[in-house]
Amino acid sequence: MKHNSLAFILILSFSAIFAQLPSSLESEENLARSFDPDQIPKVEVELLNYDPQKDTALNIGYALSLLLNNAPNMTEPKIQADGTFYIELSHAFPYQSFYLEFRHKYINKFVVQEGLKISFDLEQLNKKRYGYFPTVTGPDKELNEYLKRQLIYSAPQR
Repeated sequence: MKHNSLAFILILSFSAIFAQLPSSLESEENLARSFDPDQIPKVEVELLNYDPQKDTALNIGYALSLLLNNAPNMTEPKIQADGTFYIELSHAFPYQSFYLEFRHKYINKFVVQEGLKISFDLEQLNKKRYGYFPTVTGPDKELNEYLKRQLIYSAPQR
């Protein structure tokens, strides 16, 4: 029930964001940008305290929230030896969102327009069952920090 409430709150908050966009999503400029491979934002995920020998069963997945896709498929990323991986976005849609999940430990929705770097401290993630938030940097940091604060603020009301 908590997950359904959280999903409902996130959907409502994102609808408010889309209502305030300065230009139409269907404008020629946005359509041209959406299908330009050079405009696709980069999303890097960094796993701090990652040990490729020890952390073989992290069970990480991400799913893109596309407008036409009702049930997004989870994709398992290829983690590099240094603990980084990249989320493969297919288009440069404005303010597209994706879910990032560490099975049974963490799930959150992120929004990206220009670029994002998400850093997880695996030691902290393993210590906390609830209330862990990764460090977010990059051009879209402010938007994701706002969404995190809204989630924390609304948690006692659930």
